[in-house]
Amino acid sequence: MLQVVEELDKISEELPFLECDAMTRVISFLLHEKGILHQPFLGSLTLPMGVIRPHLWIQVGDRYVDYRARKYVLNFFGPDGIEKVPHGVFEPVEFPSSVYFGERVIMVPDRAMYDILVETGKPLPPDFLEQLWPSGGFP
Repeated sequence: MLQVVEELDKISEELPFLECDAMTRVISFLLHEKGILHQPFLGSLTLPMGVIRPHLWIQVGDRYVDYRARKYVLNFFGPDGIEKVPHGVFEPVEFPSSVYFGERVIMVPDRAMYDILVETGKPLPPDFLEQLWPSGGFP
């Protein structure tokens, strides 16, 4: 399982522009490909600083997989208490002040969707605009 967690950590870092719905779909596809039983959820995450809703995450056995909660807390509430916000693969008891509440959702594994999300979730290269307009001017 450690190798899988390391792979999920890596893909989360490589795809910083994916929100929780797309990241959940990517992770669900990877877990499916590895034959790991899991269950995606849609609902809310209640934290001391506020509620994130809607929110998606995955349950694998007694662990949760959530790579976007900290991103939302930073964006909406700031950095205070960020270390108490779940991130990665964890057991819910590790974050007692975080309450996940939701319903199971079905995510059909789809290679084409996975490929699209992985490609669109990557950061743009620093010279992106120069690649589009080599002359230096916008059309």
